[in-house]
Amino acid sequence: MTGTVTVNAAPLPTITITSVSRDPVSGHFLIDGVSQASLTLSLVSASDLGSQFNPTGETAMSDGSGLFHFDDATAATALTQFYKVTIP
Repeated sequence: MTGTVTVNAAPLPTITITSVSRDPVSGHFLIDGVSQASLTLSLVSASDLGSQFNPTGETAMSDGSGLFHFDDATAATALTQFYKVTIP
């Protein structure tokens, strides 16, 4: 049997972290960004770039303009933290 298989896959959306800051009272890391509208996103983090990124348990949905926000309470005592935003 011979033939051609055509796969039409939608391109993955672009996800951009636009700011990471720290709440001076709680110590939480605050992550803001932009992607496509109404997209469910997950936050993963690592204490250094040589470590595996692990889920923080935080999820967010981008709003109608594509803006999203995460409040990472799991790293309140960490000195540094590296983040990626993924599609679940």
